[in-house]
Amino acid sequence: MKSLLLLFTAFIFAACSSSEQISTSATFENTKWVLANLDGKAPTSNLKGQPYITFVSSTGNVNGNAGCNTFSGSYTSSGNSLTFSPIAATKMFCDGAMDFEQSFLSLINECDSYLVSNNILTLYGKDGRKAMFKPSN
Repeated sequence: MKSLLLLFTAFIFAACSSSEQISTSATFENTKWVLANLDGKAPTSNLKGQPYITFVSSTGNVNGNAGCNTFSGSYTSSGNSLTFSPIAATKMFCDGAMDFEQSFLSLINECDSYLVSNNILTLYGKDGRKAMFKPSN
């Protein structure tokens, strides 16, 4: 009887355990991250493209769209530290989008750290600015 009770208890604990793995070190690489807000403001509707950023771990390259122009460069990360090489961008003019794009790209160039929490990537600039991204569906 005692062994039956012990077996039943083990079965209950096994049934209650979650099969979902919880990552202790969330990664930002190899995901397309769509901008949710920049310094607390949602992207404006007059942008030509949806701002996003993608980090390619195999090459150390970064690419994305800043709202009008595409950009690319390289990045390095260690712990929560994140830095970019000078970012190169195409040079199209998009009426009404250039101020936003300039602000977005300046944050990328000044970025010094990141955090992934609750499936949100936050990039932090040296001056306290931040950009928050959600994974693309």
